[in-house]
Amino acid sequence: MKPILFSTPMVQAILDGRKTMTRRVCNIPDGWEYDGYGRIISEHPKKGKLGAIIRKGIGTDFPEVDIVPAKYQVGDVLWVRETWQYYCLGEKESGFIYKASPELFHWKEETVKWKPSIFMPKEACRIFLRVTNVRIERLQDISVEDIKKEGAPNITITSNDKEFIDSKLKNWWYYLWNSINGKGAWEENPYVFVYEFERVEKPKEIK
Repeated sequence: MKPILFSTPMVQAILDGRKTMTRRVCNIPDGWEYDGYGRIISEHPKKGKLGAIIRKGIGTDFPEVDIVPAKYQVGDVLWVRETWQYYCLGEKESGFIYKASPELFHWKEETVKWKPSIFMPKEACRIFLRVTNVRIERLQDISVEDIKKEGAPNITITSNDKEFIDSKLKNWWYYLWNSINGKGAWEENPYVFVYEFERVEKPKEIK
């Protein structure tokens, strides 16, 4: 079981059922190129993991071949790290609260000193995901349908103009990606692993 981090808005999108996939940068080493064959994930016979096939020295007599393993594999169960806090009200009540679900706690949010998701322990996790598919593509190749699956908010506008609605969705994705990965990240148009997932029940081994 592996951890995966999500921002508060994305956790809310998962809870709402709007987010069923996520994209993470495929870090290809300098001097190497993605093979691009069919743009599908292949399995490396030595590393035993699915990943992106990369090549070095294309056009030479002895090009090298390697793989950038996908961090998450099909069938993996992931536990979501989110912004959280532990609370204790004497002997009567204690537990965990989450910034993404203010309705679950009964005091003012501004009084809570939230802990970053990176420090969230597994026992505090409440959301578990199973990876159902992995593929690779260029960031800017994302479809409008996939933008929706990335957790785009429901657009409540009166216009029936599909191009206008699609434009609003694309702008949302552009600004979201840059806000997470830094200014200019969209323009770099990196290869990304696309992970599709579904929510599952809490594994029995986690009490």
